[in-house]
Parts: sequence; C-alpha cells; structure tokens
Amino acid sequence: FSLESGQTADCRIDWERRFDNMQRHCGEHILSGMFFREYGGVNRGFHMGDDYMTIDISLEEKPEFTELTMDMCLKVERFANEAVWANLPVITRRFENREDAEKLPLRKRPTVTEHVRIVAMGDFEMVACGGTHPATAGQIGLVKILSVAPARGKMRVTFLAGQRALADYTCVHDAAHQAAAMLSTGVENLPAAVAAMQEKLRNAEFELLQMK
Repeated sequence: FSLESGQTADCRIDWERRFDNMQRHCGEHILSGMFFREYGGVNRGFHMGDDYMTIDISLEEKPEFTELTMDMCLKVERFANEAVWANLPVITRRFENREDAEKLPLRKRPTVTEHVRIVAMGDFEMVACGGTHPATAGQIGLVKILSVAPARGKMRVTFLAGQRALADYTCVHDAAHQAAAMLSTGVENLPAAVAAMQEKLRNAEFELLQMK
C-alpha cells in the first residue's frame, strides 16, 4: 500500500527476528576478531543463511599459518565464548570520514568513505560495520563452530550463534541419547557401539553371501 501526506503508520520491530540476527551477526564479529588475533586471518566473506553462517578466512597477516585445522578453530571457539562469558560491552562510534576512522587499530579498512560506523569489543575486535548488535557480548549466549574446509583459496568456517546454537545442541543431544538408548549404552560410548554394530553387520552380510 502507499501512504499519502498526513497519514500515520504504526510500525513495530519483529523483535524475535531482530534479536536472532543480532546474536548471529555479533557472533561473527567475535569469531572474526579472534581468528585475526590468533592466526592473522582476515574475514573476506560472510554469509548468514537460514540454517547456519559461514565466514571465509584468508590467512594473510601471519605467514606461519597456511591453513586452519579443526583444533585451531576450536581454540578460537573457546576464546570467543570466553569473550561472551565476560559480557564485554559492544561499543559503537561514528566518524564523518574514513581518514578519521582509520586512526583506530581496525581489523580491516572500511569500504565506505564517509559516515563510518565502527563497532568494537574488548581489545581484539574493531571494524567498520552497519549491522545490528546487542549491547553486550553476553547477549550472544553461545558461539559454536561446526566445520572448516578450504574454499576458493580461503578457509570456510561454518558456525552457529545465539539461540540457533542452543537449538542445534538440543537437537543433537536428543538424537544422541535416543540412539544410545536403542543400543543400550551411554552417550559417551555411542561411537564405539555404532562401530561394533557396523562390524557385526559386515560379518553377517559376508556370511549371508557365502551361504547364498
């Protein structure tokens, strides 16, 4: 519909959706800052999908690192969640031009030349950004890295943050406990129980083949 001069409109923010995006986007900030601090990794691409998020990390600032392993990512994940637990404030500053903003120790150069908005957390993250963020890192709740793999000359990190990460944990937790109950074992023994079941199946299939 269209509005004409003199008409009024009642507008409301979809807070559930907005807070979800704030958690996810700010989770990306923390991870990107930690990858830069620990390994000199520069975020060269960010995708916020319906089910998960990805960041493409270019290892260009510290030549001693040529790839990201899952162990390296889990180290970054730990540091990111420690920043969440510390409930660091998310600070926003505005500058009229890029030159003034670049006097700060930014993670990477702003792409805009005027009306630059800088977002900072702790001593590891400071970057130009026009997105939405919570007031403190504690409101993110949780950051969880799912995988890392090479992609177009960079390392693609797939992750979740906020209520999405909690929902994923709940799903995996329930599935693991149900599977463990079906195999009459504890969750901690589930991989070994599945491996044993697969071995029994292979042996049974071989015996059946021999009989046929």
